[in-house]
Amino acid sequence: MKIYEGPSGAVSLPSSEEIRGEIPIDILDELGVAVTGIWEMSEKVSEGEGTLGKLLTDETVYEELRQMTENLNQVSERLVSGESTLGKLLSKDDQLYQDIQASAANIQSITAKIDEGGGTLGKLVEDDQLYVEAQKLLEELRAAIDDMRETSPVTTFSTIFFGAF
Repeated sequence: MKIYEGPSGAVSLPSSEEIRGEIPIDILDELGVAVTGIWEMSEKVSEGEGTLGKLLTDETVYEELRQMTENLNQVSERLVSGESTLGKLLSKDDQLYQDIQASAANIQSITAKIDEGGGTLGKLVEDDQLYVEAQKLLEELRAAIDDMRETSPVTTFSTIFFGAF
């Protein structure tokens, strides 16, 4: 091994001076470690370990990825051609979007009127008195039906009895 003593014509250091240096980097050792790591990784991949290994060795994973890619292509083609609701929403003709927007505005207007107590539905929601009246009406209707059921056999018997004369 040759030692570099510095440039020619340089002033010599006194013999009492301590010379300090750095440990040289042994590129060959580090390269060996890196190659070993790459070798171990490629062994695992070739044995089918890990995600990359499975992708490279398992035919099922490959086939599923191929099928998924084919499905994505079909969906993409349908979207571009304007098929399906989403395709129509994404198309240049924005009529469906405008219709949905108009419907949403109508729904918002209707719910605002209901909240304000407007219309029959709004009054049902806001006015307890209307609910109470409807409840009373139903109770009276049930009572009337029950009365008709109770008097029905008497009426039927009277009709049959007096009908004979």
